[in-house]
This record gives sequence, structure tokens and C-alpha cells, in this order.
Amino acid sequence: MAGGGGGAYGSAPKGDFVIRLHHLALSVADLERAVDWYGEALELRPTVRATLPGFRLAMLEAPNGMRIEVFEADGASRTTDSSTPTTVMRHHGYTHLALDVDELAPVHDRLVSIGATSVWDPRPSPEPGKAMAFVQDPEGNLIELIGPLTAEIEAAHPGGHGPH
Repeated sequence: MAGGGGGAYGSAPKGDFVIRLHHLALSVADLERAVDWYGEALELRPTVRATLPGFRLAMLEAPNGMRIEVFEADGASRTTDSSTPTTVMRHHGYTHLALDVDELAPVHDRLVSIGATSVWDPRPSPEPGKAMAFVQDPEGNLIELIGPLTAEIEAAHPGGHGPH
């Protein structure tokens, strides 16, 4: 449906406003460990810290403005199995954080060297010309890394994308 409005959710006209993602929020078991790891892994620095009834939080921000909020809530527990991309996709809701990187293999290897767990090594992505890898942060949250498809990655995975 071209133009403003219409569709399954009503016929309200489109507004003159801009929508941007402000942040992604992750519930973690150990706030300080998450702040330290994301600081080291992605160069995120705390810009806000707060303690509220029942939880503590930190807003982490990268030099380019990307934000991840991490919070530690009393009594929280993991509700989904995020051990692999294909497992977590079987649950509704958040499945993973995806980051665009300039060089896939070096970023993947760096994250693993500082405590991430490699879930999928770099391999061709379903998106033409792109490659992908998955790691878990120390809390078990999935992070997808997306970068250019290189000859080395293509040669290592001649069958294409997906689990190998």
C-alpha cells in the first residue's frame, strides 16, 4: 500500500517524525561483569548508572552512539535456551544482537579471546556478499557479527551458510 496509512493496523496518516533505535537492553546475572566485558569487547562506556528498587542498570555507549543497557534484576533467571541461533529462534521475543563489522574473522577471534564463546565460526551469510558468525557473551546472550564475505571464509565453508 503506497502512501500514508492503510494496511492491517488502521488508516492513520504517516507522521512527520524520525524513529531511531535508542538502545537494546539485556538482563544479566552480574552487572559489573557485563559492564567490564562489553567495555573491553565493544568499547562501550557507561554513560548512566542507576540503582532502583529491585534492580541496578548501566547504559553503555560506543563512540558512534550505539547503546546497550545492561541490568541486573533481583530474582531474574534465563527463560530461553540461547545456546545456538537455531535454538533461540524457536522462542518469541529477543533472539540476538547483530553487529556490522568491517572485518569478521578478527572481530570474532578477539571476542573469543576475551571470554565470548564461539557458537558459529565465520561463514557465508544468506545475504549476498556478506559473512556471519555468532558468539555468546559471558552471560550467554547471542551476538551475531556480520561482515564482508572473504575468499577465506568462502573456501572454509563451500556448502554456504548455516550450521556446520
